Amino acid sequence: MRIAILNLPVDNNYGGNLQRYALMKVLQNMGHDVTHIDIESKWTLPWYKKPYSYPKRFILRYLLHRDIHINEEFYRNRQDEKRIENVLPFYNKYIKHTKKCYSINDVINETKDKFDAYVVGSDQVWRKSMCGSIGWRNFLLEFTKGEHVKRIAYAVSFGIDSSEYNREEYDDFKKLFSSFDSVSVRESLALRILESMGCHAAGVSVCLDPTLLLDKFEWEDLCEGTTLLEPTKGKIFCYVLDMTEEIKVYIKRKSEELNLQVIIAGLSETTLSITEWLLSIHDAAYVITDSYHGTVFSIIFEKQFHYCGNIRRGNSRIQSLFEITGIKFEDTEINWERVNYKLSHNKKVSMSFLKIMS
Repeated sequence: MRIAILNLPVDNNYGGNLQRYALMKVLQNMGHDVTHIDIESKWTLPWYKKPYSYPKRFILRYLLHRDIHINEEFYRNRQDEKRIENVLPFYNKYIKHTKKCYSINDVINETKDKFDAYVVGSDQVWRKSMCGSIGWRNFLLEFTKGEHVKRIAYAVSFGIDSSEYNREEYDDFKKLFSSFDSVSVRESLALRILESMGCHAAGVSVCLDPTLLLDKFEWEDLCEGTTLLEPTKGKIFCYVLDMTEEIKVYIKRKSEELNLQVIIAGLSETTLSITEWLLSIHDAAYVITDSYHGTVFSIIFEKQFHYCGNIRRGNSRIQSLFEITGIKFEDTEINWERVNYKLSHNKKVSMSFLKIMS
């Protein structure tokens, strides 16, 4: 079967790239021909705003000495390009993809009548605030209207504890939701969100994030040949998206308690490639993170870890992950035999869901 995967635009988020790789790998292993729709967000200034935006920026920059660029859109696009330099080699090597799509018209031109099925997911593809690239309706596959194709949502997430949609949008959401042949979500809380929006969620499955569908050795094979400029072996690896004073205090305390050196990485300052990031977790003696996928790979590699909590990015994802694995927030030592047993069961459920495309 020819399958197109739709998820969030390629960026420097390690977890986002690795869940994309994992979903493609699983579907390819099932014998499908899989292509990722390469959506790219681009900063643009509408033509009608240019006559007054550019003069205003000129005054702000050169007369009022504000830190602003005349062509702010060009500057932001260049910054975005630099941010993803470390992940593009991985994406281009391992992810079969379309040409870059800067608009929904580009997506239609690249996909229409070329695929038998569309899979939207995984990750926060139904979180409205993250769907600006092509609009939330198209993340419910509105652009496939009129095509005789299968529409599958795999382990989709709202990301946070409640819906970001307003009541005026519920009818459109319900209509598009009903067009799917099959839907699964990543967090159990998503079932309640769907019901609150009037969507019938009785037939919706809860499935694992795609990264948990691959075995530990498959991720280790991916890291083969990778070396680290700053080895994490025998050290604490901290992958923190939103550093706070509270997290800094915890890192310092844990470092003193374990008598281990600390290596810190985040999205903005790190120069790690995707496989270097994976290896950093794999080799670490202990992991501290506020990231969902930082937590996921700590579990995959059976690392003792501490999840710091991150309200802005959504803690319900972690709560659901801990429910699935049997891990408790207060655990000081994780029973990996129990965790792997629970994951094995949930993996069978998730793989069965994907087999509906066979």
